[in-house]
Amino acid sequence: MSHLDRTLVRARLLPGPLCEAFGPGRVAKASKALLAYAKKQEAEKAAGPKPDLVSDADSFIHLVLTTRKISEKKSIKPQRIPLPHSIYGEDIEVCLFTKDPQREFKDLIQEKGVKSIARVIGISKLKAKFKPYEAKRQLCASYPIFLADERILPLLPTALGKAFFSKNKHPAPVDLTKGNLAGEISKAIGSTYLHLSPGACQ
Repeated sequence: MSHLDRTLVRARLLPGPLCEAFGPGRVAKASKALLAYAKKQEAEKAAGPKPDLVSDADSFIHLVLTTRKISEKKSIKPQRIPLPHSIYGEDIEVCLFTKDPQREFKDLIQEKGVKSIARVIGISKLKAKFKPYEAKRQLCASYPIFLADERILPLLPTALGKAFFSKNKHPAPVDLTKGNLAGEISKAIGSTYLHLSPGACQ
C-alpha cells in the first residue's frame, strides 16, 4: 500500500465563468484521475523489488472545501453527507444519546428492531454517571461512532466535553421521531459529516 497521506483537492465556489471551471463534470473527472493515480502508485509499490511488508495502512485522500462566504459562527448540528459505501461494517455497535426518559427510547429501539444500537444513554444519566473526565474518556473509547437525538445536541458539548470533542467524536444527529427509525439510524451510520466552523476552510 502506498502512503498517499496528503492529497488535497480544493474546490472553490466562485461566481460567474470561474464557477463553470469547477462544475460537477470537471470535479468528477479530476476525482477519477486522482483515484486512478492512487491505484497506480499502490500497484507499482506492490510490484517493486522490495515490497513494504511492514506497513499495511490504507491510503487516504483528503478533501478540503474552501467556501466563498466565511461562516460567522460554529454550528452545533453538522451537515450530513451520505456515502455510497459506509466506512463501518455491518456488525458495527453504536451508542445512542437520547432525551429523557431513557427507558422510552430503549423500548423504542427494541420495538423497531434496530440491531446496531448497542447502548442507549439518556441525557440525565450521561450528566450524572459520566461526569468525571476518566468516565467520559472510557466511554469515548468504547464505541467507534456515537449518535444523538437531535433535540439534545445543544446540551452535548457541556455533557461530553474535551474527552469527546478533542478526539473528533462528535455525536451524529438523528431524528428519533421518524416513522422509519431503522432507516434513519442506518442513514446516519452510513454518512460522513461536515462540521461548519468560523473561517473559509472546512
